[in-house]
Amino acid sequence: MSRDLSSILPGNVMVVFRSRRCNGQPSDLVPTIYKKVVTLEESGWTGAGNGVQGFDGTKVLHDAAIALFNVGGTDPTNKTALDTLAVQLAADHYNWLSVAFDEAFPEIIAPTVDGLTDLIEWGYEIDQVSTRRLSAPWNAQPEELAHHDPANNGCVDSTGVTVTQTPCAVFYGPPAVCVSGKPNLTRYKLCLLDGRLDIKFVSTDVVQ
Repeated sequence: MSRDLSSILPGNVMVVFRSRRCNGQPSDLVPTIYKKVVTLEESGWTGAGNGVQGFDGTKVLHDAAIALFNVGGTDPTNKTALDTLAVQLAADHYNWLSVAFDEAFPEIIAPTVDGLTDLIEWGYEIDQVSTRRLSAPWNAQPEELAHHDPANNGCVDSTGVTVTQTPCAVFYGPPAVCVSGKPNLTRYKLCLLDGRLDIKFVSTDVVQ
C-alpha cells in the first residue's frame, strides 16, 4: 500500500550559509548570510513527480560552507556551488524523511547496516531469540552540516590571510610591544586540523 507523504515532507528546504568579505576594508559591509530556498519539485526528489506536494512549511538547514562576497555584490561569487549544494541537501533531506521501517525477525541475524539504519536490537530470552532493525525517529536528521568550497582559496580579506579549506580564525596574542612609539602586535592563525587545534604564527603587525 502506497503512503501519502505530503503530511511529513515540507514544501521547501532553506539552506543558510554564513558569509565572508573577500575584498575591501573592515568598515565595508557585505550580506551577513546567504540563503537558498529549494522547493520539493526543484530538489529533484523522485516522489515529487508522483503527486506528493508537501505541506506548507520550510525546513531550515545551516551549512558551514562560506558564501564569498565582494564589496558591493548582492550575490556570493560562489553562488553556483552553494546553490548546487543546497539542492543536493534538500534532495537528501526528502529521501531521509520518505523512508521509515521497524523490522522484527524471530531469529538472530546479521542485518545489512546502511545509512538508514539507526538501531539494531538482539533479544535473548528463555524461550525465544529475536532481531529488530529500526530507522531513525522522524525528523531526527542533522540540521547543522559541514561542507567547504575549494573556491575559498581565492578569498583574501583585509587581514591578508587566505581562507583555506581548513576552518581557521585569525587573532592577536602575545607578545605585544611598543617600538618607537608604535604598537607591534603578533598575529596568529588558529586552525582545526584532524580534530585538533593548531596555532601558527602569521606576522608581526605595526599599528600606524
